[in-house]
Amino acid sequence: MKRSFADKTESIIQRQNPDGVRIVLANESMGVPTFDEAPRDELHDFIWHAMCEVPQIYTDRVIRNGELVKNTLNKVLPSRDLVYQGSVMTGTHIKGASDIDLLCLGTPSAHSTDPRVGWFLNMPTYRPAQDRDKCVTALCNAGFYTVVQQAKSIQVYTSRTATKVDVVNGTWQTNDRYQENRKVSIYNHAKSVMEPGDYPFISIKKINDRSSLTNGRLKRMIRFLKNLRTESDLGITVSSFELNAICYAIDPSIYVRADYIGLVDVLTRYIYNHVIITGSHPEKIPSVTGLEYPFSKNPAALVELQRLYTNELFPIWDVLHKHGEF
Repeated sequence: MKRSFADKTESIIQRQNPDGVRIVLANESMGVPTFDEAPRDELHDFIWHAMCEVPQIYTDRVIRNGELVKNTLNKVLPSRDLVYQGSVMTGTHIKGASDIDLLCLGTPSAHSTDPRVGWFLNMPTYRPAQDRDKCVTALCNAGFYTVVQQAKSIQVYTSRTATKVDVVNGTWQTNDRYQENRKVSIYNHAKSVMEPGDYPFISIKKINDRSSLTNGRLKRMIRFLKNLRTESDLGITVSSFELNAICYAIDPSIYVRADYIGLVDVLTRYIYNHVIITGSHPEKIPSVTGLEYPFSKNPAALVELQRLYTNELFPIWDVLHKHGEF
């Protein structure tokens, strides 16, 4: 049986605030009510909650879990840079579908072009496989609740109820005085290779900067799509990387003054015009950094985005449109 919007709203509230702490959010000058000024019906209530930032009390708890892991790794790898990245750093994380990523980065002293192992070969000061083994051993010995090895990360739960911390081993590929300009390559344990480099901190900075210029609206759109995906009963798997790209690609002048209902209209029209209709070119939508095109070589991601639009986003837009909201 399909869940009601009231059920989905309650699910979001429980994920955001499992301890039931009463929290009142600021208006942010965009027509979004506080908890003391609740939206007028189930659908509006769901949309509003789906756009809300995770309460700071939850974010603080996530960071504390990350610090427990970071302190453990600092003892065995004191020369490595331990840096957070991902949605927690942009405030677009949602409970139950977002974790905190902790990069454990070395600095190689030489390069190799050997295609079998990627960037590294016989490195005297940095061997990613050894770093990973040290991380696993230290985390297992620390007495954390669960430590699970994945191909590109080590998943750590510091306690039974704690949020997952993903430890990712890798290296800086470039050097720059500003961290956001530095390229990072991560280690794939399953394949024993370094993955192609990326600029995760540029993405963080660009999302934060644009959201500031739009009074938080960019982040509200990202959180809304993430919550639609997470609350769907269809197991939709479009990634945060791809949802970030969609939201960031929208011209901010279109939504800089939109209220929270107007943002639904902006998202629906953009995805329809650039992804759904015949003749659109989703393969031309760039990532936040502008260095990749998430849908150009990943047809599965495009299918998942279309499922999100057809089954979750458009039905909401259609109800609002029929009631004269736009």
